Amino acid sequence: MILNTAINDAILLRHETCRLKPDTKDNSKVPAMRSTLTRGFTLIELMIVVAIIGILAAIAAPQYQYYVARTQVATSLSTLSALKNKIDYFVSQGDKGNALTITYLGIEAKASPLGTLSSTFGDDGTGTLTMSFDGASVHSWVRNKKLTLSRTAPSVWFCTTDVEESIRPLNCTTP
Repeated sequence: MILNTAINDAILLRHETCRLKPDTKDNSKVPAMRSTLTRGFTLIELMIVVAIIGILAAIAAPQYQYYVARTQVATSLSTLSALKNKIDYFVSQGDKGNALTITYLGIEAKASPLGTLSSTFGDDGTGTLTMSFDGASVHSWVRNKKLTLSRTAPSVWFCTTDVEESIRPLNCTTP
């Protein structure tokens, strides 16, 4: 109870000393405290925020480039993997290797904005599906590189590519 009274008295005293009463004749005895409302940010605060954003951007830009290149390689592998299922089907149905062109598989050679698709198969069903990264929108880290899915009889596929190891899919090796 005594503590609550002391706190209330301190709060009242603070409020009384922060305001100048117009009827007080001697204002020198009452401490003058103006409460000013501060709006906005100081220049130094804004400069600190800009510096932090700059540092984050410097870190994020190379990581973004890495993920773009890696995504393009993964997209190409996914496209070729869909075609390898068609190859397996057509070979199991007795189609000969020379007939297994990209167009025969139901896709155009320039269907991907990342590059050109091609296929080369022998009559025994062995051959390759290749993505050449020569498209206009391809990242510079993978430009003029190739990703190849090779088929050995009977229906064993393996991946080779000449892209950098850091962006290479896990199941792909270098040629």
